[in-house]
Amino acid sequence: MVFPVGLLAQACTLRQGRTHPFPNTGLESVITDHLRADTTFDVLALPFGAVTMDVATAATYVVMEGRLVRALQASAAIPGIFPEVTVDGHQLSDCSVVANMPVTQALEMGHRLSPLGLTVPARAASSSTWAINPVTGPT
Repeated sequence: MVFPVGLLAQACTLRQGRTHPFPNTGLESVITDHLRADTTFDVLALPFGAVTMDVATAATYVVMEGRLVRALQASAAIPGIFPEVTVDGHQLSDCSVVANMPVTQALEMGHRLSPLGLTVPARAASSSTWAINPVTGPT
């Protein structure tokens, strides 16, 4: 469960953290139901970057290496709802405040635009590896 029920639990979390009513432990549980906790960007078949916001500078910060769980938690850390997540010494949260649709960051990663939206990078499109099993790696 991502959002724990009960006003008392929310009030206690808000009182302790002063910035968020919900801990990110529920979100972490949902993510680790699908990925091993130690899964890294290295095993992904397609390039992926978790677009976040650096809380100190209010600038976008793209996480492209390290543990996926931390990057996904940071990318989903909605300000005022979940706590910021520390990655590479940066306090990170969801980027929607500064980049609601992070097209610029996707283009910088090598994606290209089409009339239907973003497409995968050319180098990934030529790969025959399209799936990832988070337990065993790319298939």
